Amino acid sequence: MTPKSLALLLSLAALPAFAQADDYLEPGQWKQTIQASQPGGQAMPARTMNRCLSAADVADLRGALTNNQQSGCQVDDYQRNGNQVNWTVSCNGEPASVTHGEMTRQSPRAYRINLEVATTVQGETRTTQVQGQAERIGDCPKE
Repeated sequence: MTPKSLALLLSLAALPAFAQADDYLEPGQWKQTIQASQPGGQAMPARTMNRCLSAADVADLRGALTNNQQSGCQVDDYQRNGNQVNWTVSCNGEPASVTHGEMTRQSPRAYRINLEVATTVQGETRTTQVQGQAERIGDCPKE
């Protein structure tokens, strides 16, 4: 997996922390942990990151998906049904990729995520599975 692909995976894993402004998820400091693996390969080490999400951040998931992508990426599908959000993002360029994401809200303070990322480099497609979870750990730090 290229560093650019890993950066995209990490940004995609962070995206579901954005939601609609109906208390679906709470603004604040979130701790997110993801684990990526490729079929037949070793799992990458788990990565944990903290991210501050403002009230504006949690107001619009679809907008966050669009605004946080590298150039050449677009949201092809976005659906929210109950506690589940599903989306597809496709990216042109090198490497090209298609990501299918699923976020399951456990409460306004926790969710789980599953991503399947198909990346194509020089005509060869590799699939990466990403599982993760996030929890709100408090208020955002004062600046």
